[in-house]
Amino acid sequence: MRTGDCYNELLKGAKLSASSQLSDDRSPKDAIIHGEQIDGGNAWTAAQSDFGQYLLIDLGKKHNITAIATAGKQFTSEFVQEYRLDYGNDGQDFSNYRDRNGNIKV
Repeated sequence: MRTGDCYNELLKGAKLSASSQLSDDRSPKDAIIHGEQIDGGNAWTAAQSDFGQYLLIDLGKKHNITAIATAGKQFTSEFVQEYRLDYGNDGQDFSNYRDRNGNIKV
């Protein structure tokens, strides 16, 4: 039985924005997986393929996040190979998520 915030839809109702988007059908709102395999339809894809791209998710309140799922767009080369998680309270100032030794977790 799945219980707790790990299996709740934390992104439902969240405010999503991004540094860029490839097209109208690759917008930040399309980043939500909903626990289902993406069938070639929805996916957020940045307009550029570089380290400056980001997806900003405002959950509205503090949560203890213990897992993050990512998925590429099926039948394409649109997927993330590496990401860094930053967090904050005001949408402007962010801290890097770090491991126990203080190293930025990638």
